[in-house]
Amino acid sequence: MKTLVFSLLCLFTSGDALASSLRPLITERVVSLTSLMSDGIASLHEESLVFVESSLTEYGETHKVVSVIFNISDWGGGNGSRQYLAIFKHNDEASTFEPYKANTLQLLSVVKVGARSERWFNAIEQKQMHIYLRGLAWQDDALCCPSQPIEVVYVYENHGFTEQNSANK
Repeated sequence: MKTLVFSLLCLFTSGDALASSLRPLITERVVSLTSLMSDGIASLHEESLVFVESSLTEYGETHKVVSVIFNISDWGGGNGSRQYLAIFKHNDEASTFEPYKANTLQLLSVVKVGARSERWFNAIEQKQMHIYLRGLAWQDDALCCPSQPIEVVYVYENHGFTEQNSANK
């Protein structure tokens, strides 16, 4: 039941063709990240991946980036779920220096953005350093059914995220 509820809340969406073609690699990177963050019991729900491809200008250089929302559930064998936002830099072939080759997706930052019974996001949009997350928050609701629309803005700077505001709609 818990997987069904979160599967319904977290439908897969993507930005453009580049992000869609990167889905297997994005999934691989998020699986690796999950293994580092998990208590050994909690696991990634791959169907919960929501991502968008955009560009980011940092230190005078513009890079392609992929921002991802993902869900790690079943902490301690229970039904707890946490949601995270990660941003990956897309390195192109110009990032190859023989005999070395840069990772296609390089993790820039990750932050916890939601949890079951707090708030849950199912949409993402990025405009330069600002990442807009939209979803629902619990406000005296049953655990299955958050009802309060919410939008949160995260700003990416200095290799980290800062929550700008939390606006209930």
